Amino acid sequence: MGLSLKWDITYRCNLFCEHCINGNLLNNTKKEPSYEEMKQIIDNFSEKTIDYIHLLGGEPTIRKNFIEIMHYLNMKKICFGFNTNGLTIGSYKILHAIGELKMLRNIIFSIEGPMAEINDLIRGKEVFEKVLANLKKLIAYKMQNNLDYLRITVNTVVSQANKTHIMEMIKFCIGLGVDELVFLQLIPEGNAQGKNMSLSFEDELKLITDIADIYPDIKEKIDIIPRFVRPMAIDYVKKVLQKEFPGVTHGCGAGTDFAYLSNQGDLYPCNLYRNTILEDKNQEDVSLLNNSFDDIWKENKYSDIFRYINKSDYCQNIAPCNSCEHLREDCYLCPAELMANPDQEIVMEDCRQYYLLIEEHSQEKRRQLQVIKSIIRESIFDEETYVLFNTETLETLSLNKEAYLIWDELKTENSFNYDEIIKSIKEKYPFDDGDIEEVIDYLYECHYLEGVANVQRTA
Repeated sequence: MGLSLKWDITYRCNLFCEHCINGNLLNNTKKEPSYEEMKQIIDNFSEKTIDYIHLLGGEPTIRKNFIEIMHYLNMKKICFGFNTNGLTIGSYKILHAIGELKMLRNIIFSIEGPMAEINDLIRGKEVFEKVLANLKKLIAYKMQNNLDYLRITVNTVVSQANKTHIMEMIKFCIGLGVDELVFLQLIPEGNAQGKNMSLSFEDELKLITDIADIYPDIKEKIDIIPRFVRPMAIDYVKKVLQKEFPGVTHGCGAGTDFAYLSNQGDLYPCNLYRNTILEDKNQEDVSLLNNSFDDIWKENKYSDIFRYINKSDYCQNIAPCNSCEHLREDCYLCPAELMANPDQEIVMEDCRQYYLLIEEHSQEKRRQLQVIKSIIRESIFDEETYVLFNTETLETLSLNKEAYLIWDELKTENSFNYDEIIKSIKEKYPFDDGDIEEVIDYLYECHYLEGVANVQRTA
């Protein structure tokens, strides 16, 4: 397995978005390689080295010879994709090229909301309608030409400007026929620096709750990638809300399976590690116009990040990461930033908040519980269905046979500890922990069980 490469092929751009992380670099196109030099850089990649290249910017589609660059990657049989603001993608010339590029795997549109009022607030006046028209053209072209290998993605940076329109955004993208919708975390750098556009924890909590509410109904219609949160948030949804949520990985393969190429053709393990690399090298030393890919890549500093991640004390000063099961599995903090401040103690506040909510829920579940026998009546509807009736709320609850057997065990106890009763039921029946927990939690939510202290107060 080879590398994935992110390549800023130009800093030319026809927009100046409010949150652009490269805002301070835009239109600084000095020393950008010519088309012949771009071909030379591509020739520098061996097919065994590079699995996938993603073209970024700036706006890649307005780089001179963009179509020819794509054709050259295609000829070299290198899989690739690109980001776009969508303003030029609907031209016949680009659409026709897309139909010929069998190695093109992904086109990512940046759209910030399901309507002009939201999108154009961030991306500029009269942008939304033009981009929407071009996106529709591309989706229709893909379907008409059976380009099943091509995924069409929409990226949305979640911020204060669009946080109340995310549910609408999901429906909007489903209606268009988009393959994938990625929600990105706003990085307060570049144009976003100092604008206070990031979500609060309360905003984030509401948003993941809203997504969890609709996810079972939409998961077969579109792929949702919630990159604005870390895996701890998904633990919260599953353990506390007891709902399904799309997975997310915050990984770092810089120096091992990921590399970054600048708009001038310079190779780095990551764009955030550029200054560190250049501390003892000239820019010419890392240019693929002057050096072979392998000669640059084998330099010791290009493995620094990999070595740092695998150190035993990686994230030892970061809470709650230093005790998190996700660390190094599906979540990494940026090694480049940590290496720059190795002794700094940091608290990942959002993850800490999720951790506390999960712990609170866990402690709540471990309390003593009791069936409220005085207000519950039960009957058998048929061989597989049992009905409970709450004489206070006048509500009925239907249980299948497995759930009723669990209920039957609960009501034989005067009171019981959550964990101990699960263990006891498992010894008697071949039920999974999760299934037993689900029944107990459901009975508690429906007021057929209460904490012992609550029952005593009622009495």
